[in-house]
Amino acid sequence: PSQKDRIFDNQCTKCNPGHFINIFGVCEPFPCEVGGGRSCLECVEVEKRTVEHQCLSCNVGFALTSTGQCEPLLCTEGAANLCQKCVNQTVLTGPNQCTDCNPGF
Repeated sequence: PSQKDRIFDNQCTKCNPGHFINIFGVCEPFPCEVGGGRSCLECVEVEKRTVEHQCLSCNVGFALTSTGQCEPLLCTEGAANLCQKCVNQTVLTGPNQCTDCNPGF
């Protein structure tokens, strides 16, 4: 905004890469959290982020989406070619990994 239109210090109309304009019109870096579960194993560098919580890699049991978030790997239990019993979420390295398969599969 022009100087006369500003109501806060450091108000922006555009931010540097890896940042967004908050509710006060100030640029902040897109946040990213490293930790367990759905959090990132490793975050994308700040200047390369385009969304919040953009991960470079995920924890075991989670897969990277096209937008860089970590989503749980899925395993479906059921009849026929589905798992009779799935591997625990905390050790999944791919979708539909079984500890036990149904007879004939």
